[in-house]
Amino acid sequence: MLRSLTNGVLALVLLGCAVGAAQAQAQDRTVVLQLRWFHQFQFAGYYVARELGYYADAGLDVEIRAGAPGISPVSEVVGGRADFGIDNSGLLKARSLGKPVQALAAIFQKSAMRFIMLEDSDIDDARDLAGRKIMLLPDYGSLALVALLDQLGLDESIERLDSSHRIDDLVDGKTEVFNGYISNEPYLLEKRNIPYRVIDPASYGIQFYSDVLFTREQMTRQHPDKVRAFTRASLRGWQFALEHPREAIEITRHYAPDKSPDHLRFEANAIRDLVMPDLVKIGHMNPLRWLKIQDQLVRLGLVHTPVDIDDFVFDINEQEVDWRQLSPYFGWIMAVVALLFGLVLFHMIRNQRLQREVAASREEEARAYDLATHDTLTGLPNRLLLLDRLGLAIERARRDRTFPMVAFVDIDNFKQVNDQQGHDRGDALLQAVARHVSACKRVTDTFARLAGDEFVLLGEHGDAGQAGLIAGRMRGAIDVAIAEVGVQADVGSSIGVVVIASADDVDPVKVLKLADLLMYEVKRSGKHGILVREYRDAALVEPTTGPSPGAARKVPLGGQA
Repeated sequence: MLRSLTNGVLALVLLGCAVGAAQAQAQDRTVVLQLRWFHQFQFAGYYVARELGYYADAGLDVEIRAGAPGISPVSEVVGGRADFGIDNSGLLKARSLGKPVQALAAIFQKSAMRFIMLEDSDIDDARDLAGRKIMLLPDYGSLALVALLDQLGLDESIERLDSSHRIDDLVDGKTEVFNGYISNEPYLLEKRNIPYRVIDPASYGIQFYSDVLFTREQMTRQHPDKVRAFTRASLRGWQFALEHPREAIEITRHYAPDKSPDHLRFEANAIRDLVMPDLVKIGHMNPLRWLKIQDQLVRLGLVHTPVDIDDFVFDINEQEVDWRQLSPYFGWIMAVVALLFGLVLFHMIRNQRLQREVAASREEEARAYDLATHDTLTGLPNRLLLLDRLGLAIERARRDRTFPMVAFVDIDNFKQVNDQQGHDRGDALLQAVARHVSACKRVTDTFARLAGDEFVLLGEHGDAGQAGLIAGRMRGAIDVAIAEVGVQADVGSSIGVVVIASADDVDPVKVLKLADLLMYEVKRSGKHGILVREYRDAALVEPTTGPSPGAARKVPLGGQA
């Protein structure tokens, strides 16, 4: 009887161990993904990966949790209630505050956040946001929008309202500007035949990643294979979703039954533009671009303690070699020969593959860098690249005593072109301006598009006289572009020019603001002109060099500097 009792106890112990092992294995397979908002096509790649078995193929059982107001993916992941999350470039700020988050893949190559206004609003430009009632998400939920306000020095002048997440508040006049997603709120307005306009932070050089898949450091340290498997399966899901949007929409409808197929199709088209799968590999992250984003956040005072980007970005492509493939099969002697041959062959193939991967990665990084530093409509350098080059020009001016010039250009009455002849004609005009001015500028000069109808020409060398001549040639090129496109409005250009005669106490942002002020001085005095000033001894002064020393150079309509 004692033996029977012992055997029974032993059986129970073994059964308990087996159950415990099974539970541990099941628990090891289970992961939780915390979304940043309610279910919608914005997260279609993850739904596809789950429903088509990509996660199961990777040995994972994935729970996908919807987001909602008040739910922070960072808090959920860092707190251990979720294993993976989706957030924006504010992850850098979270990391700088000591939260151990690591980025795995940037699904959106640019932010989907937009300022949205009604068509009859008198807000034509981001600078017109000063003093307005603007709805924004808490913390860094509207990071790209907040960065734009900070960049323009408007963060203290606006009346900030907590977002209600209801576009009706814009329609009903409870707010003048709404924080919206380009894939969502525009659809709601279009369905109601309500004309609207948007301001895209990217047009002002705010080029942030968004919908970044991330995890916590504990996961990458303790379960790196699981992290890589989950990320790769997710990217596989996104690949399918973008290649087969119809099927992805059907899958998404099971998660978001309240959204119509038409709404989901609108989302799918908008999100494809954000992912840019035809230009870069889905999920691609360029460490250099992360560094640029961090530099912007530091410069704007949104990040106070810079983070190590190499620690922040987790490389999902690192792999350990599976040496079991080289196990002996034909005896010790043959095993050694096979092992040596296999090693040589393995390294040859691996090196070739690495060379291809490095080449492909460099191409992707080059494309990503180009996207981050150039305007998508005109192909010109954007604000980010202009500020970099202007900073270098100021440094050279301090060292070599050169006199760089900055010409700030605004196309007069450009809004009339869009209103009377449509945005396509307006876009054609901007492209023509970019083409004609680029053709007439010096090789060493930089012609950039800041935003909307604003351009800047950076000249590395010259004086006030040369600056006036260069600005005059640029204005002539703009007139040619206007004539070529055939606009019906009274369109011209107002140009404010700053020659940096004293570079010891200026920075790129300050120089742009000074040139901007001069441009507005031209507008106030009748538009269609050029005004040149030197920056000397911490002040804008009348030129002391050039053909007309001591006189302000204002060129009337049709004139030549």
